[in-house]
Amino acid sequence: MLPKSSVVIGISAVAAVIFATGADFAAPSIPTAFNPTMVQAMKTIAGHTSLALDAPTLLPSRSSGYLTATTAARPDAYQVTVWDTRQPLHVNNAAIVSERMPGGNVAQFGAVRLAHSIPPQGAPNYLSALERHNPLWAGGPATLERGTVNLGDGIHAVRYQKATQVQLDWMEGDWTFEVTGRSLAMAEKAAIPVVHLLHAYYLPPYPGIYAVRLQDGGRTAITSIDWMRGRVLSYVTNDHASATNPVVTGGMAVSWRRVTLPTLTAPQPLIGAVLGWNNALYKLTASVDAKAIGKKLGSVAYHGQISGDFTVFQRLGTNPTNEVIFKSSGGRYFKAVATHRNP
Repeated sequence: MLPKSSVVIGISAVAAVIFATGADFAAPSIPTAFNPTMVQAMKTIAGHTSLALDAPTLLPSRSSGYLTATTAARPDAYQVTVWDTRQPLHVNNAAIVSERMPGGNVAQFGAVRLAHSIPPQGAPNYLSALERHNPLWAGGPATLERGTVNLGDGIHAVRYQKATQVQLDWMEGDWTFEVTGRSLAMAEKAAIPVVHLLHAYYLPPYPGIYAVRLQDGGRTAITSIDWMRGRVLSYVTNDHASATNPVVTGGMAVSWRRVTLPTLTAPQPLIGAVLGWNNALYKLTASVDAKAIGKKLGSVAYHGQISGDFTVFQRLGTNPTNEVIFKSSGGRYFKAVATHRNP
């Protein structure tokens, strides 16, 4: 594990200046390499899910303590919880519970495969899956519209207000943004750094929701961000309330990257997984070296992708066959044999 002081903290430092003073935004540094703690976490997950693995290269930083992580995974989902602990601990160490620093749950991120893809923009229930998954989404403008607010960089938010609740909503591309709190001034103060961040960096290029909820009278905030690529919903959340939280959490989404299997060097991931194709179920029985099976690949036909995670190859002239080859989105090949066929 690395001490927190060794993690890049450009976004935190810059956000603190913006939130407190309204100073001009200076683009922070986004790390290009994954933190070693995240590499350990991804290695732990790799053999237990069929999803392609993604993670942020930027993590929240604290003034003291060590980064560690706990993980959970199943074939259609995975999650990593990042902790701040007094001692450096291995991923999923049982001592994490007793060694947590105050407010030690720093952030969570992960992905889940849903039953359906997101509808086209503008369609009924376009954002329903994202709204259901996002714990901070206020559920739409149930308050009275009171005009617009200029947030800078060409962005104007719609202001809603009812009793003591203020809500700022705006859109940018496929993304929907929402800041809720009790004070218009505080909501603006939280929203403007987010707008400036996204003037310098891009969020993942898919439909998404970026929800910020003010706490402590507007002095701090928590943030939840989620987006969908086809049927896969990805998310980052940060419940550690602070003035810099909305920009720090946004930096995690901005730094979201694919974690490749060569980086992880995980042993025999996915062996035993069962995949459906062409009215048959196939069980992955072995990892296959693409170079060693070059001739075999030349004798099979390409038939398409399964949920965007696997490409299936099938022998020429037969449909279906007892044995096929699957290629994962991470670039690995697997031999699979038929275990069941529908009539």
